[in-house]
Amino acid sequence: MIPNTADRSRDAQSADSSILRAERYERDVMAVRRLIYCLQPEPLIVASMPESESAAQSFAAMYERKFGVLTRCYNADELTRGLPFLGSSSALLFGLEPETAEVIHLLENCIVHEPRRLGVLCRADTALSRMAREAGWVMTAEVDATENVSNGAWNLAEVFDRAFFGTERAGTTTREIDGRAAAIRRKMRALGAYVQADEIPDAWMRRLDDQIQNLNNQDFRALVLDYDGTLLCPPAEEPARDVLERLELLLRNGVVLGIATGRDARVATRLRRFFHPALQEKIWLGCANGTEVCRLMEPFESCEEVCAELLPVKAALESDPILRHAARISCTRKQLTISSKRLFSRDALWRIANMHVRRSGAEGIRTVTSTYSVDILAPGASKLNLFDAIYKQGIHREQILCVGDQGRWPGNDFELLEHEFALSVDEPSECWSCGWNLAPAGYRGPRATLFYLEATVPTVPGNFRLNLPTK
Repeated sequence: MIPNTADRSRDAQSADSSILRAERYERDVMAVRRLIYCLQPEPLIVASMPESESAAQSFAAMYERKFGVLTRCYNADELTRGLPFLGSSSALLFGLEPETAEVIHLLENCIVHEPRRLGVLCRADTALSRMAREAGWVMTAEVDATENVSNGAWNLAEVFDRAFFGTERAGTTTREIDGRAAAIRRKMRALGAYVQADEIPDAWMRRLDDQIQNLNNQDFRALVLDYDGTLLCPPAEEPARDVLERLELLLRNGVVLGIATGRDARVATRLRRFFHPALQEKIWLGCANGTEVCRLMEPFESCEEVCAELLPVKAALESDPILRHAARISCTRKQLTISSKRLFSRDALWRIANMHVRRSGAEGIRTVTSTYSVDILAPGASKLNLFDAIYKQGIHREQILCVGDQGRWPGNDFELLEHEFALSVDEPSECWSCGWNLAPAGYRGPRATLFYLEATVPTVPGNFRLNLPTK
């Protein structure tokens, strides 16, 4: 039977309709993908009206899975109450249902309160899309997709799945994170990149393998450890017994131990309780971020009179009304330490301290962060000053292994973990060739330190090697 003209016309219209539908679907995917790119990698609040709730939950789950950052779903009331506190988070408003005064007012509120980033997912040519464009800085994705596919439109879940994962389905079972994948994800996160275990480039695997091989093939004669966040984490007052026993094994084999801390010299009294007096001759302590270096067995004399370079900064800090209210300021000769006494973030304290240092005009002063405080350092202060003391024992730089937790600038271990042979127990260095965190997934702080210590193998007297797993 030969199709008549009407049938051919209907077939042509159907084909055209399919092509148009496919183009609109791809346009939706690209719009959502651009929105995702603009929002990540900040923690995200996804807000919606009741009609879009399931779509918002689906987006939030995929965002959290993709980037590994905290993602929460709020309704309109919850978002309104939380807006004053979203300065460090991003927000995404779902406005796919017919527009109401409530959702328009919610977007106005979001714009006025200025979250870190703000996105809107809505229909094209609506009051919401126009308001977002007028703001200038609000990211907008205008889509045709819907949750109700009975009208022939495509499903939002399909669009989100394509935008986040390409051809990967959202329901794929999450793979177990092995140690190598965890190490690469930590390093890439330090660089501001986020990947799934099955997205890791082969080049990064090769870099990791080279790093492990370099560490395992090196002979070490000294171990330099950070204190807070590495040997212990408050409220603990001393390292775990397993950690101390491993350190004692190395010391009895003749290995030199260095402990670098941002704390002042009073920490020496506590440390002497951890180690037998016969071993203390082999232990060097660098207090106040290396401004005071001495053998643990020797008396420490801490000076609270601030050096001339820090005097104008100290005066500015003490006159700052915010810091007077929110922080404590203590000092040694070459270090000012700011710690929060109220619910004030470490990053906020660092920014305020950095402002005063910059305004002082003094040269060579640095502001770094420790696990619990912000330290302002005079010229010459560095945890690497421990290297000079160890070098006098005939030990060269390449024979020193460093372990710390704050490896990314402005963390106060960034110099230690930029050493060629260094390991992190938390934040790795931003440098790809050193300062990796090679602990198993889920290990952090002293537990990761113990993992590294258990990988040490004493060789000839005074030497040790690492036997880190290669796979």
